Amino acid sequence: DKPFQLGNDGMLTVLLRDLPAFEEEPFMPPANALKTRYHVLYSRFYLGFNPEEFYREYVNKFIGKPKALAAAVQQIVAPQDPPDTKLRKLYLAVQERIRNLSYEEGYTKKELKREGMKERKSAEDVWKLGYGTSDEITNLFVGLCRAAGFTADVVWVAERDDNLFDSAIPLYDQLDDVV
Repeated sequence: DKPFQLGNDGMLTVLLRDLPAFEEEPFMPPANALKTRYHVLYSRFYLGFNPEEFYREYVNKFIGKPKALAAAVQQIVAPQDPPDTKLRKLYLAVQERIRNLSYEEGYTKKELKREGMKERKSAEDVWKLGYGTSDEITNLFVGLCRAAGFTADVVWVAERDDNLFDSAIPLYDQLDDVV
């Protein structure tokens, strides 16, 4: 009995049997890293897709030009502040001023309208509106750093409380958070 069978229609069928149930234990690594899984890469989307380039373009477009956030930087830091003080002030301003929507329950369109919440299309929008998701807030911080003259980039990481990164699995969506 072969586990893989290619049908006349070109469909590949996989038969898996006797998979053990997953049981969580105290002090174990993240469950998602240990659960049995089967990855199938079949989409042409993956062929020639460069996630690094895609996300770099997305992030740089969202952050925008440093000049867009220059006025905000001038409100937060003084020109004579040493670099580490500038970074601390920028970080504190983002933490104190921006409401993190990622820790709130999902909003329906009706709730968004009732609260007057708007879509954020740029880091400047996040700053002006005073709210955003955790990824948008990270992008805002990077944008403020760039506007203050620092070299700063977003780094995609795997959240270790949920999953462990496995370099043998060529799936970019293992990287599920930004710092």
